[in-house]
Amino acid sequence: MKKKVVLFRCDASQQIGVGHVMRCLSLAQQVEKLNMDCVFLTNAGGDDVLRHYASFPIFTSRYSPNESEIDQIIKIAEKFQASYAVWDSYDMTVDGVAEVQNHIPLMILDDVYLLPHYSCDAVLNQNLYADPQKYSVNHLTTILTRSQYTLLRSSFREYMEKDREISLQMPARLMLSFGGSDSDDLTSLIIGWLIKLDFPIHFDIVLGPHYAFKSGLLEFVAADLAPNHKFMIHDNVRNMAELFIQQDIVICAGGSTLYEVACLGIPSCCIITADNQVELAKAAEEHGFSKNLGYIDEINPEFINSIIEDLIIDHKKRIHMSEIGKVIVDGLGAYRVASYILEKVHGKGGI
Repeated sequence: MKKKVVLFRCDASQQIGVGHVMRCLSLAQQVEKLNMDCVFLTNAGGDDVLRHYASFPIFTSRYSPNESEIDQIIKIAEKFQASYAVWDSYDMTVDGVAEVQNHIPLMILDDVYLLPHYSCDAVLNQNLYADPQKYSVNHLTTILTRSQYTLLRSSFREYMEKDREISLQMPARLMLSFGGSDSDDLTSLIIGWLIKLDFPIHFDIVLGPHYAFKSGLLEFVAADLAPNHKFMIHDNVRNMAELFIQQDIVICAGGSTLYEVACLGIPSCCIITADNQVELAKAAEEHGFSKNLGYIDEINPEFINSIIEDLIIDHKKRIHMSEIGKVIVDGLGAYRVASYILEKVHGKGGI
């Protein structure tokens, strides 16, 4: 029996980051495990991300900005005889969604309530704060919301199941991870502040594929201006779960990394680098698994350093944050969504 095919439409670039492609890849990983093939229609940046991170066979087709996006989606769906499509973008229209749905069952990944109406098979908002009432949909459209559907790669679930203790040892392991591009170079800024703390820190610095400030960062580390601290630079990490699990604290942007570290039970602090991160940063702090450090243009060294120092010292607080995170994000979201798609392509309805 010929395998069913699922088509993914998403892009990556220095401007928009790699999040759209990475969450589609997390879902595609589970789709492939359920014996379906995956095709990605993506731009050059997305193709680079897939080549680096995909650990299973994927067919790719290069998206052209000079042609109609809708026509390309339909054309690729027909070429590969796709049975289902997943579209993850902040650049779509009501009419475009409806037109694709007329040709193939379509799931929209949307965490910003982008459109006034959705004529598609399903809408997915994986966020903790997602409100299904904010989506205007057809009566046959399924709405999948909140952290039970958070799309994480399977490695996070695997590492979540390993025993891990919250460490009291020094130096503390502290990771900085600000996405695929970190266009504001928060990495260098925060390091420059934290090295002023009195106790030693082992910094794990994660750089994304579009990080443009690597040479300056390497020069800083090589200059050995902070001999009390240790620095390790990790470039284009393939297995983030393996690196996360070694950390005491993670400082990151207010995006999907919060879910990844919550799943592993790693306390985090987040900085809001874009408007679409505001609600998640607030919700993560309200639930108790992360500290919201505020907007990027409002942070200051005294506040940041006091929060980090408090977390390093307060072992019980980190244990509490760890336990809450693992309850809220169980690592099975991608499996649940892939199972929904499997049911739909075999005509059994879905969740």
